[in-house]
Amino acid sequence: MLFARAGMLMAQPFDPRNLRLLGGPSAIAEQFAYNAREAYSSYSASNTGVLAYDSRAVSAENRLTWSDRAGRILDTLGEPGIHSRPELSPDGSQLLIAREEPQSGSSDLWLHNFARGVAGRFTFDRASASGVWSPDGARIVFASNRPDSPGLYAKPSNGAGQEELLFPGPQVLPTGWSPDGRFLICQSKDPKTDWDLWMLPMSGDRKPSPLLQTAFAERNGVFSPDGKWIAYDSDQSGRREVYVQALTGSKWQVSASGGADPKWRRDGRELFYVAPDNRLISVSIRSGETIQPGVPTPLFPTAGDGFAVTPNGERFLIPTPKSGQAPAPVTVIINWTAAMNH
Repeated sequence: MLFARAGMLMAQPFDPRNLRLLGGPSAIAEQFAYNAREAYSSYSASNTGVLAYDSRAVSAENRLTWSDRAGRILDTLGEPGIHSRPELSPDGSQLLIAREEPQSGSSDLWLHNFARGVAGRFTFDRASASGVWSPDGARIVFASNRPDSPGLYAKPSNGAGQEELLFPGPQVLPTGWSPDGRFLICQSKDPKTDWDLWMLPMSGDRKPSPLLQTAFAERNGVFSPDGKWIAYDSDQSGRREVYVQALTGSKWQVSASGGADPKWRRDGRELFYVAPDNRLISVSIRSGETIQPGVPTPLFPTAGDGFAVTPNGERFLIPTPKSGQAPAPVTVIINWTAAMNH
């Protein structure tokens, strides 16, 4: 059985007849591609004794860069690191970002204060990789895969006060907060229905209810600035596409050739998303009783590690690979089981 642990690829003998592990685990690769946020690992083993894995963990450093709509880099932020999922505070004064530790593969959330020019750790559990701001910027809800109690947690954005568990369970991520602060959208993975979107009330009994729960994977749900619409992506067509849905249930496809991770402009008249080739796409939105999306317009390539957009839609904060960084190699091991502790 192959699995990821602390940024390493591990293997352990397994008895299929009695359904139990044998002996102890062995480290097969010390650095390989692992996405802690979505529990995704990049490796494959054949039954002929050949193992291949993506070694991008050794070259995943990037810089946080400000770009205009043409992709021209305007400025850089902070030091190089392994950054992903940037989220600007509602007033634009701070940045919430996931930062991964290259050796362990674990990650925490950090806050950048633009006015002070400093960055500080926001979480300390080495298991947090995704968060969203409350509309007033006073709180942050984040996902934690801590071994003892995974789930969604809320914490004041100034770091004071205690963490509050909102939604227990593994593989649950916050994606959007309603403009009035009453509801949180989160995505949770189910063995039968894949990724689903849930609505979590932020007051009262706080009992979550399914928002989109189908046989397909619905992810990255975000409220429109007026709270009337929800943008999300789904693979119901066979590939991930971006949709906008009214709370009453009517929906419209916005992307044309695949897309994911939608984000609204502050006035609700434009939607941004990432195409399958990691190019950032813009779509104008006209809304009334229905949604009238415009023609998707490519802007510039990204690295696929998320993006943040300013309220006016003119500047983007992108985790950008360091200049001259070599592509991640794929490592192939022959007879890899010989390295195990039998």
